[in-house]
Amino acid sequence: WLQAVPADIRMHRVAGTHPPAWQVQPDGLPWALAAAGPAQAAAAGLALARWFAAHCLAQRTAGRRPGRLAAHAGELERLRAAATPAAPWPAGLPPGVHWVRATHGHGTDSTRPGPQPGFLPGIGTLVGAPLGRLPAQALARLVWALRGSACGLRVTPWRMLLVESGASAVRPPGFWHTAGLDVAADWVTQPRDARLRVSACTGAPGCPQAQAPTQALALALAAHVPPQAHLHVAGCAKGCARQAPATVTLRAEPTTGEPVFAVVRQGRAADEAVDHVNLSALQDNPGLLFEKN
Repeated sequence: WLQAVPADIRMHRVAGTHPPAWQVQPDGLPWALAAAGPAQAAAAGLALARWFAAHCLAQRTAGRRPGRLAAHAGELERLRAAATPAAPWPAGLPPGVHWVRATHGHGTDSTRPGPQPGFLPGIGTLVGAPLGRLPAQALARLVWALRGSACGLRVTPWRMLLVESGASAVRPPGFWHTAGLDVAADWVTQPRDARLRVSACTGAPGCPQAQAPTQALALALAAHVPPQAHLHVAGCAKGCARQAPATVTLRAEPTTGEPVFAVVRQGRAADEAVDHVNLSALQDNPGLLFEKN
């Protein structure tokens, strides 16, 4: 599952090594930094992150948008190939850390589906929140219900929380009512919940770069998104809420009047639009987007 999560830098334990060795892999590159242990791996990851931060700053100074690390695979490969033991790259690598062929391909595998809300035998229960946003009171109620138990609570990359327990005590109905997990406005607990088929960033006015509000629109359209499809409502071309392509992406466009959205099909927020639609048209005919798809 973690293999499908976009990550600029990924750390893998190497199977069959004792003590465990690690590989630190930049996304998009079939090479990784080999480290003898977790401390070396963390230091190597930080060295890569420092290089990328400096590279992004130089890109922005030149008026370019740097994007994610995978977009710079060509530059990464050039620097890696030019590195020598006397002049390692990136700077600041721990002694002994070196480049090897990665055992996990090129990094992120966005074709692999992520987990769904529900009970995972031997692991625990995954519970989500609409668009990944959870009221503080709802989280506090869940934590209070878990007090004194042996259950852990883990944040995941899938806009869900994992209640770590294989015990039936944390499954519905009793515990769920105490924890507030039966409050549908706060939680997503069923894999068929239509809200899992939409993504949206903070939008306006929460984000100064967003050209329109996004979240209320995404939730209003969720029921009209067919199973196996996905709708991404983006406040701008950065597409912060979803890096993977969506069946339909609505990208808010600059306007002085009613919000207008560019319609991208089978693509990302920065991709070329095939149409434009205003907010009132979406509200009047919410199924229009997928009738044309």
